[in-house]
Order: sequence, then C-alpha cells, then structure tokens
Amino acid sequence: MPWYVTAVISANFALQVSGAVSVAFGSTNLITWFSAAESEKGIRLATQEGKKLAVITEPTAKNAYITANAEKAVFLWEQTNPATNSVKIAYQVVNSTNVQTQWMDQNNVGNATALVVGNELLIAYEQRQEGQPNTLKINKINL
Repeated sequence: MPWYVTAVISANFALQVSGAVSVAFGSTNLITWFSAAESEKGIRLATQEGKKLAVITEPTAKNAYITANAEKAVFLWEQTNPATNSVKIAYQVVNSTNVQTQWMDQNNVGNATALVVGNELLIAYEQRQEGQPNTLKINKINL
C-alpha cells in the first residue's frame, strides 16, 4: 500500500478515536476511549489484550476516566441522567461480577478525575453553576 494511502487511513482513524486513558490493573492494563465506529459508537473499556469490558452507547456520555488500586478498578464518565435531566458522574466498579452503573449524587458536574484509596473512590470534579465560574469539588464514595 502506498504511504499516502496509509496516511489517509491513519488520519481518518485518528478522527474516529479520541480521549484514551489507561491504568495498570492486576496483570493487565485497562484502556478507555471514545470510538465513533458505526457499530457500538461510544465510550469503550477494554484490556490491553483487547477484551471488551464495557461500551457506553448513550450519546450524552463523555469524558471517560479509569482508575485503580491493587484490588479494584473504577470506570467513570459524565452523562445526562435521564431521571433528572442533569449532567451527572456515572461509575462502574470493574472487577465486580455484577457490574451496575452507579450515579454520584451531585448534579451539573463534569471533568472528573478519580483515585481509588482502599475501599474509597475519591472523585475531583467541576461543579457547574449558571452565571458563575465552575468550582472544584471532591467527593468520597465507599466502594
């Protein structure tokens, strides 16, 4: 294949995938990113070996993040919660056999980053306030 065809394919692929975040967990690495693939468009979570763990296909989901300690990994993102119609932080504990999406209580939040410490998830995020600057908040969740 000529180099320019490869460059065009690579450039198109780069436009389709963005926001990769990774973390070491157990004997592997976990990676999350957004893919605009025609099938299962959304935020993906996979192992470095390519095993798909989750795909968040909700169109409002964005800004995914993954964090872990030796025992637990947590996958989080921001999304409009259909029950409240406000932007909330959603998260899943990855190593659980029954993975369920949980919601942080706060509304109108985003740009989260997190850290697992023991049995707690510490989430730093922006609290959005209409007509005012965003403020930085920290929330602690027992896992």
